Amino acid sequence: MAITIKTLGAGILRPVPSGALANANVPRELVLYAAPRPGEFGAVATRAALVTAMRFYNLNPTAQVQMHLRYVPYDVEKPFSFRKRRHILPVDMKLEPRQLMVDTTPLVLEPGDGLLGYAFTPNWINYVISGIERDV
Repeated sequence: MAITIKTLGAGILRPVPSGALANANVPRELVLYAAPRPGEFGAVATRAALVTAMRFYNLNPTAQVQMHLRYVPYDVEKPFSFRKRRHILPVDMKLEPRQLMVDTTPLVLEPGDGLLGYAFTPNWINYVISGIERDV
């Protein structure tokens, strides 16, 4: 059983796509990380993950930025966009200008589980998700 310590996801949170609030078929969140499961997001291996740290940094020097972060468990009966979502950070969390938020609460993801997020202002919140993946 191979274990890999790595950056699970990194990038910049995007805003909600236009039309997403009015149309339930348009995904609202960006997939920040999904534990690999064949058939999900092009994965070819099955892996579980332990998220050890999530870091979010507001790059904006003058304004606070609001964001959401949710956990989505795997459900074989529903496509990803229709699965139940659970907030894992406070709802409508706001980061002050140049504020760094670090969450070190361990989070176990089974194959096919995912982390979704979005910001209300484009190109300002930088994120890094660190953890461990293991073959199942």
